[in-house]
Amino acid sequence: MEHIFNVAWQRCESSIWKACLALTHHYHDAEDLLQTTWLKAYKSWSKKPHSLTKAYFTTVAKNAWIDEVRKKKIASVSFEDDGQSVADSTDLIPSLNVSHLLSSLVTRLTVRQQILFLLADVCRCSLKEIASLTNMSVGAVKAALFRARQKVSHEVREQLDEILL
Repeated sequence: MEHIFNVAWQRCESSIWKACLALTHHYHDAEDLLQTTWLKAYKSWSKKPHSLTKAYFTTVAKNAWIDEVRKKKIASVSFEDDGQSVADSTDLIPSLNVSHLLSSLVTRLTVRQQILFLLADVCRCSLKEIASLTNMSVGAVKAALFRARQKVSHEVREQLDEILL
């Protein structure tokens, strides 16, 4: 019976690997996800045999990745609040609290977006350097950084609207 599972796995393994890599965008995470997928699929199949299709394996991989991402979201970035407020140059917003703004940004950005945003806009690393540090392509860095900056811009605008209204 184990032979049936292994044959089906080997038949679909390259497709599952591509799906894992597409989900994680990182080689080592994809390897871990591939192993987790094999384990979960085998445990499920050994309890109740069913058809072993590419769709089944990729669904197991997707669900395992969602579980992993949810586990990682529990960890959060903390920072010290010194209670200082920051105002813009026209002094229209004297009550804007930086710690409140940062905490809302940390909850809205993914960990990857936080890293890219900090590397690009705080540390002033080039896109090529960021791509090298994160094992991403320059195009992927640009796209993820664009989305992170959009979220930051949207969040700042929301905060300003709340204060001004």
